[in-house]
Amino acid sequence: AHPGKRVWDGVLVLAALFDALFSPYSASFPRVTGPQGDAARGFQTASDALFLADMAIIFNTGFFRYGAMETDRGHIAAHYLSGTFAVDLCGVVAPLVCSAVGAPETTTLLRLLRLSRLARFG
Repeated sequence: AHPGKRVWDGVLVLAALFDALFSPYSASFPRVTGPQGDAARGFQTASDALFLADMAIIFNTGFFRYGAMETDRGHIAAHYLSGTFAVDLCGVVAPLVCSAVGAPETTTLLRLLRLSRLARFG
């Protein structure tokens, strides 16, 4: 794999671990104020941005099929849509929508779906 891809994957693992640690805390203490709450929300926003960016990157990253690199954008999109896209959508976009409409409990539970993304780094 490309060295930049390894760095990107490492950053995503750290973001997923942050979500794994912060989501239960957020569910338990949803209205934390002060510097701790601001820092946590900042990391949460950064994590959201990273995972959204990763979804866009996956739609534009080739994959190996039958020993050859597949670079056709339509095939790449179809491969992602038939694979982990649904889980990514539920774990990345759905929490943002729930947060926007004011459903923090659902947001926290949906964020935990991001942990399933760790399986691809194995």
